[in-house]
Amino acid sequence: MTAPLSATSVLREEHARILKLLDAMAEAVTRIAAGEHPPTTWLESFHEFLEATVEGSHHRKEEGVFFAALVDAGLPESGVITRLEEEHKRCRALLTRLEEQVGEQAKWAETATDYIELYRSHIALENELLFAVAEDLLSDEEQRTLAERMGSVGEPPAKLQERLGGLVDGFGRRIELSRIGRFA
Repeated sequence: MTAPLSATSVLREEHARILKLLDAMAEAVTRIAAGEHPPTTWLESFHEFLEATVEGSHHRKEEGVFFAALVDAGLPESGVITRLEEEHKRCRALLTRLEEQVGEQAKWAETATDYIELYRSHIALENELLFAVAEDLLSDEEQRTLAERMGSVGEPPAKLQERLGGLVDGFGRRIELSRIGRFA
């Protein structure tokens, strides 16, 4: 029997996919630091994935649905919610810089490192603290209702989702191959 869909399970699943991409980005940073040059299309694809899935969907679910529900349930907006929203703003600024620096791999790698560190910390805060609070504040029915509302928020078109999912999987395969030699 599968567990009922909840807002926190939806967001945790998205975090797992985002972490896979951050691992691939970290590998690209390592390779750049070692003097290798991944294809520019890789760097552009990282940006495309982050723009479409993190900014275009994930943050909209959190800011537009999840955070508001937690505030309505009694969580003060001035605490962790404000911090997470500020981190979203910092991520947006770093994402803009990543797009601008695609042609300058050393600068891109520095900005990517900042993004990776910030976002891993951000996900840990949500997974370990915010979701535990949410699971105490929200009933199972409220969690299911929020999950349903999140389902229609800012999802990239199915074709783009499929292609972006393939990019993440493809990065993983290319990274494994690149450990043997140069970028595949």
